[in-house]
Amino acid sequence: MKKTTFMLSAVLASNLLLSSAVLAEIHEPSASLEKEHVLSIQELPQPVKDSLDKLYVYKPELKGLPIKITQTKDPVFSINQYSLDFKNDPTMIQAIIGQDGTLHYFQMDKPDKKSERRPSDEEAIKKAKEFLTVIYGSNSNYIVSHVTNGGYTSTDRDGKESVRAYASVIFIPLVNGIPYDGSFFLQIDVNQAGEVVNYFNRNDRIDPKDFPIAKNVLSKEEAEKAFLQSLTMNLYYEDEETVRGTTDPKNVRTILKYQPQMKPIDAVSGKPVEENIAYTQHTINKPVTGQGKVLQASNAKEATALLKSELGIQVDGLTYREDGDGIKRAKLYEWTTKDELVYGVQTTDKGEVIQFGALSVHNPDKMKGEEKIPRDEAAVKALDTIKKYLPTYVKEVQVNYTEENYPHWVDKNNIPKNNILLVSFRELHDNIPIMTRSVDVWVNLGTGAVEQVFLPPSINSELPDASKRITKEEAVKSYLAHHPLQLQYVWPHYFDRKAEKPILVYAPQTKHVAEYVDALTGQIVRPYE
Repeated sequence: MKKTTFMLSAVLASNLLLSSAVLAEIHEPSASLEKEHVLSIQELPQPVKDSLDKLYVYKPELKGLPIKITQTKDPVFSINQYSLDFKNDPTMIQAIIGQDGTLHYFQMDKPDKKSERRPSDEEAIKKAKEFLTVIYGSNSNYIVSHVTNGGYTSTDRDGKESVRAYASVIFIPLVNGIPYDGSFFLQIDVNQAGEVVNYFNRNDRIDPKDFPIAKNVLSKEEAEKAFLQSLTMNLYYEDEETVRGTTDPKNVRTILKYQPQMKPIDAVSGKPVEENIAYTQHTINKPVTGQGKVLQASNAKEATALLKSELGIQVDGLTYREDGDGIKRAKLYEWTTKDELVYGVQTTDKGEVIQFGALSVHNPDKMKGEEKIPRDEAAVKALDTIKKYLPTYVKEVQVNYTEENYPHWVDKNNIPKNNILLVSFRELHDNIPIMTRSVDVWVNLGTGAVEQVFLPPSINSELPDASKRITKEEAVKSYLAHHPLQLQYVWPHYFDRKAEKPILVYAPQTKHVAEYVDALTGQIVRPYE
C-alpha cells in the first residue's frame, strides 16, 4: 500500500528499479472504485453485515470503532461493493466487501508497532489459516502455494531507519479436489506478532464444470521425465546478495547461481505448457570496447546538462521537481511536459548517476507507436550508445532482449501498442553473465532513439570460482527434490484475456519466484531470509 514514509533512500540503497509490469500492479484498492455513496451499517445488505461480523470475531476491538462506509461499483464485474474505513488513528484499518459478502480486501496497519523480522513459514501459515477459518468457516477449499517475504524499509528525515517485515502466505483454490494455480489467489500478510496486516482476495469466479476431469493422465514418473527435459537452468553471477532490511557487511556475499526457468507439463500429452504469453528470448554475445565514462550530477543544473549531452533531451522550461532522502546526496531530478511526459536523472548517495532519460518508457499510454526498426538493429544501436559507459576492462557483453509471441486466443488488435524495447547488456566473467553488472537501455522502435539508460552502481567484488560449480543436471535434480511435481490446473491467461479452457498439468507443488540453486553447494536458496 502507499506509505507516507520517505522511501527513496531505501530504493537507492537496494539498487532497485520498478519494471513496467511491477508498476502496473501497484495501486490502492480504492483507485479503481467509481462514484461513492455513504451508508450506515443498518443500510448494508445482510451478506455484507455477516462478513463484517466475522471481522469482529477476528478482531473484537473493531466493534467499538466508528466506520465510514461507501458503496461503489466493481469496475470489472459491475456489481456493488462496500468500502469500510475504521477510524482509529494512527492505525489504518480498511476493508472492501462485495455485495455477496465476499471479503475482497482487509488491512490493519499499526505504524507504531514493530515488526523487524517476519515470522517463520510455519507460524505465518498457522495464523493465515486461522484467519481463513474465521472468514470462510474453514480453510479446506484452499491449499498453501508458497510463502514469500513482504514489508518495507523506510528512513525518516532525521535518518532513523525502520523495518516493517511480514510473511506473505499465498493460497490457491481447490477445484474438483485438485489445486488450481491461476492468476487469482488469496494473499495473507502476517507480521512478527502473528497478526494479519493485509488480506487480498484475487479469486476469479470458478465453475468446476469448466475444468477437465483427471483421466488418462501420465504417471508421476513419466511427468518427471518430461519436466526434467523442459526445465532450463540459467547460470549467473551476482555481486551482492543482501538480507532484507540490513546493511551489515556480513550479510552481503557474491554468488554463482542456477536460476530455474520452467513450464508445466500437460498431464495427458506430456508437452510443455505456456501459462501465459510466450516470449522469445534473444541472447547473443557481442565484442565491445568499454570506454569507462562515469556520469556525475550533484544539482539540477548538472542533471539538465547531462540529459542534453548524453541523449539530446532538452528540459529547460519544463515543470521541475526534486526528490531526495533529506540526509545524503541521493537525488531524483525530474521534469514534466504539458503532455505529462516525464524526464529524469537519478543518482546514488555519492552523486553517481544510475538512471537518466525518459522515465515515461514504463507507461505504455505515453509511448504509443508502431515498430519501424527491427529489434536486432535497435540492439546494435543501443550498444553503440552505451559502450562509453562500460568499464575499460569489458571486452564482451551478453546482449538480451525479448519478443512477444501471442497465443491464438489473444486478440492482438486490442493490445496497446508500445514501441519501446528493453535491451540489457551484461558483463561476462568466464563467459558467465553477471546480473548485477547490467546496463539496461530502452530504445524507441519507431525512431531508433535511446529513451532511457540504467547504469549499475560501481561494484568491485571477487567472484566465486566457476570451475567448482555443480552441473546443470545436478542442479535440476536438487530443485526437483525440493519441489515434487503435483497434478494441478492452470488456465493460460494474458492480463484479463484467458484461453478457451483450463488445462490439467504436472508442475511443482510450491513455487518461489526469487528462489535459485546455489551452483557451488547445490542448496536451494530463497534470498532475503
